[in-house]
Amino acid sequence: MFTLGEENILTNVLLDFDSISGHGRVISDEVHTLSIFGYITNEKSLLQRNRKDNLLQVAVDLREKKIPLFTEMDGEYLVVLENKLTENVYISPNYYSSYPVYYGKGDVGWVVSNSIKKIYTHLKKKPAVDICGLKMIMGYGFCLGTKTILSGVKKLLPGCDVNFSFDNLTITRSSSFLRDEQMQSNCEIFDNLDMLFNNAVSSIFEYTESSHLNSIVTLSGGLDSRLTYLESRLSGHEVGQVVSFGEVGSLDVKIAVDIAKDFGDIVLINALDGGNYLKCIARAVSFNDGMALYSGAAHVLDTMIRLSVDDNCIVHTGQLGDAVLGSFAPHKKDSGHISDDSLYLGAYNRDYVKKNRAEFSSELSDYHTEEQFLFINRGFNGANNGLVSLGRLCKFSSPFMDRKFFEYCLTIPTDKIAKQKIYIEWINDRKPHMTKYEWEKWRLRPLNCYHGAANSMIFRYAKYQIFEVLLKQGMNPFEKWKRDNCELVKILELRLTQFHDKELLQEVIGSDLATFLKGATLIRLILATTVVAVCEYYA
Repeated sequence: MFTLGEENILTNVLLDFDSISGHGRVISDEVHTLSIFGYITNEKSLLQRNRKDNLLQVAVDLREKKIPLFTEMDGEYLVVLENKLTENVYISPNYYSSYPVYYGKGDVGWVVSNSIKKIYTHLKKKPAVDICGLKMIMGYGFCLGTKTILSGVKKLLPGCDVNFSFDNLTITRSSSFLRDEQMQSNCEIFDNLDMLFNNAVSSIFEYTESSHLNSIVTLSGGLDSRLTYLESRLSGHEVGQVVSFGEVGSLDVKIAVDIAKDFGDIVLINALDGGNYLKCIARAVSFNDGMALYSGAAHVLDTMIRLSVDDNCIVHTGQLGDAVLGSFAPHKKDSGHISDDSLYLGAYNRDYVKKNRAEFSSELSDYHTEEQFLFINRGFNGANNGLVSLGRLCKFSSPFMDRKFFEYCLTIPTDKIAKQKIYIEWINDRKPHMTKYEWEKWRLRPLNCYHGAANSMIFRYAKYQIFEVLLKQGMNPFEKWKRDNCELVKILELRLTQFHDKELLQEVIGSDLATFLKGATLIRLILATTVVAVCEYYA
């Protein structure tokens, strides 16, 4: 029988899932085994609605009806359903794959895991590091689509589940993350957003309290974490420890402190001054298997280790709130056509992507709109790598990624949601207490009257020149750190100069190392260092 954290060899599939925080449990009967990683928040209602005694019975019934489990189960999870008689294996992450699923073909069949490194160790013929995958890391800071940094190993796309039967692999896509616009008045939208967001917050905090978990809430100068914190506070939930991270004295930290102070909460600040957390390279790469630039995982590790988090902790975030509520939406209704220019969206290094445009352009064939491309890549494959790292230490949540809330937001017309217009109007109309504090993105309060000016080209350029360039403000002022932290720069440059495969590095960075180092910004040094660290990790 497959047990959590151990491998299971069937005729055709080897399952080896690395430790996932909040391991969950295994439920078995004579024929089936259901392994649950992470947590499911609507278990009680699922049992009542389906008139079953346990989740195994629910899962078997849903699969007999060909219903994907992630369309019914809520929470942050990965579930594996095995049929011992047929040796069939069904795997379903939640609908946006907060816990990833990777798979590769070995000598004796498929190898499946949430860890690429696990797959690598099981394959007798070790797969090579994929050059295109490394170039994606160098250009975007993450891999696009199903691509990974190992040849022959793929990632299951969000919105998909997978079935293994003998030597056959069947992937079913049930959620495409395409906008399905429905005519609605602003009042209707506000009502629905309010109800669904409040339900999402209540659901996760009630789960936290009933499971006796230690609660941690992140708070910054943005809107997303603010809504999570304030809604939970105003609903009477215990938020536990409030945490902020950034440069001491930065607007991000100042706003967080001001918000928490009004509720009598003390903010624990993890000072990122100088960017010294960026010295933690190898461990950061190991936490997300090298699937994204290492700085994101290093950031998570630095903060969470200081908090001594464990399996009994849950971190509440505002993950992807801006994306769900309009920052990925086009400024006008999408024509359904996607051009090569979409490749530049979400890239850390646009110049590099332009140079490698021909190599990356084939990745666009699976997408219908720019927004869909951004959701799956910049959102799920990119930003959510922070959750992958976090999930190896403790549990996590974001009300914006609640399935019902997310899916509803995709019904809001483009002209209403673009540039987060409906987001600002919603909180002004229904949650005015959220607008009391400055918004770090605008350097203004998030009021309706500022929306037009704050989104103008002149304002955004002036804000960038004054705050990011002149005052070097922000949660991660990379160029300030490059100027002031010589030791950090030397560590990164040394990792590059000492890398043994100079030919591979030159191919990936697109120039000889000496030329690259002369003009490299700190973020480009981080990207190149990630490439080197990934190659060393899979050596």
